[in-house]
Amino acid sequence: MKNLYKNLSLNFEFIIRCFIIGSTVFGGLAMISYLKDEFASKKGYVTENDFLKGIALTQLLPGPIMINLVGYVGYRRFGFLSGLIGALALVFPSTILISIIAYFYKSINVATIDTLFHGLKPFVVAFFISAFLNFYKRYININFGRILLLLCFIEYMLGINIFLVFLISFSLSIFFKDFLPKGSFLTDVISDKKLYIPKVEFAIGAVAIVILLISAYFITPNLILYYLKITQISFFAFGGAQVALPLYQQAFVDSMKIISQENFLDAIVLSQVTPGPILCITSFIGFFIGSFTAAIFSFLFTFMPSIIFTIVISPFYDRISHLSWIKGGIFGLLVALTGLLAFMSVNYFPMAVKDPLSFLFLLVFLLGLYKKVNVVALILAAIFGSLILFGYLHLY
Repeated sequence: MKNLYKNLSLNFEFIIRCFIIGSTVFGGLAMISYLKDEFASKKGYVTENDFLKGIALTQLLPGPIMINLVGYVGYRRFGFLSGLIGALALVFPSTILISIIAYFYKSINVATIDTLFHGLKPFVVAFFISAFLNFYKRYININFGRILLLLCFIEYMLGINIFLVFLISFSLSIFFKDFLPKGSFLTDVISDKKLYIPKVEFAIGAVAIVILLISAYFITPNLILYYLKITQISFFAFGGAQVALPLYQQAFVDSMKIISQENFLDAIVLSQVTPGPILCITSFIGFFIGSFTAAIFSFLFTFMPSIIFTIVISPFYDRISHLSWIKGGIFGLLVALTGLLAFMSVNYFPMAVKDPLSFLFLLVFLLGLYKKVNVVALILAAIFGSLILFGYLHLY
């Protein structure tokens, strides 16, 4: 009964603090240091060691690392509901902001949009190229990984379904896991700690998901398939936005055709000006194809399942540190995702880089991302440059 009470109680100080951070702090993964100082050092919600364990766990799981990490901290200190609502509060301000941006975007003249975004669209290509290089440097450091990467890239070019490519890469990596580096990455370790089975947490999470599904079905029934696709993608999004964006492209632009590729490119750029993760783009799409209510449901279906999954799985992480076949499979997923980033870079290039000036914008964006220049500053500079070069001087 005590465990049930803790998991159902709300700590409003933690939730309000998360909301304030989500309204004021930019930086994506750079927020890790800020959150550690705030939650571990200043507030003492968890120990620094427990916070670092949370980072390790959330890096292994799908979904946005920062949001899941906040859910982990809130759960460890205050219980299930505080962790879930605190994590959602972190991203809620960005959901509101991106919905407002979507409203004005739909109201702007098409010619004005084309002028404004002519210099911004190369940012999308720069983002994917930068993400590909980061993933390649981090994960593709053995010959087996390079061969698997090339195979995945060829499969994408041939038009094979993305999720089938994932499955093939996942299976091959498990089968050939002996080719992977030895040591801590592929060591089977089972702790002697008593395993805590999170029955209460699982039950609360299941009830929350059911309520969300029923509410969405009765309020916006025409978009229920869109919401379910968002959640499906969330469970393949190892690495967060860098992986989710190509999956959104394949699902919502190529397959479901609920938004044009031009609008999707614009949405990626606009999502960069909010404090929260780029995955808030689902709220932009939800508003664009529906209403503010659809934007809120999009936000919940994007983040709630991965937060709940992180909370429920976290007790097992204390006991099972590494399992070789799981780690091997995850390596295969990461290789497939790296190949997807390379494919999306090639796919977007001719659409976003149409002339020498837009190619110059691409180079500036790549340099800015490499030098870790503030993304908002880059986008504001590009907006100003677009208005001058393409709006005033008509150089395209």
